[in-house]
Amino acid sequence: MLGTVNVQSNDNGEPKMPPDYLITTSIPASNNHSGLDGGESPAKRERLVRAKNEAAALKHVVADTIVIERATIDDAMRLANIGTKLEIVAGDAA
Repeated sequence: MLGTVNVQSNDNGEPKMPPDYLITTSIPASNNHSGLDGGESPAKRERLVRAKNEAAALKHVVADTIVIERATIDDAMRLANIGTKLEIVAGDAA
C-alpha cells in the first residue's frame, strides 16, 4: 500500500520531506509458533518508511504484515498444545 507524499518547502525553498523510519520486524525461525525458546535466531526484515511520525510508519507496516482476529477456543487449544504461551498485555487483563 504505497501512498503519495505532499512535499512542502522550507525557508530556503528546498523540499521539506517527512522523516524516514527504519522498522525492523523479527519472526521466530521456528515454525511451532512458540517464540524463541529453542534459541533459534529470528528472521529479520528491515523496511524504510517515510511518514509524518513513528505511529504512522508503524501503522503502514502493520496494515500489510499483520492480520488480527479474535481467537477461538479451537485456536487457543491448538496453540497451547504445541507449547505457545499466552502473552498478557500489562494492564489489559484481569
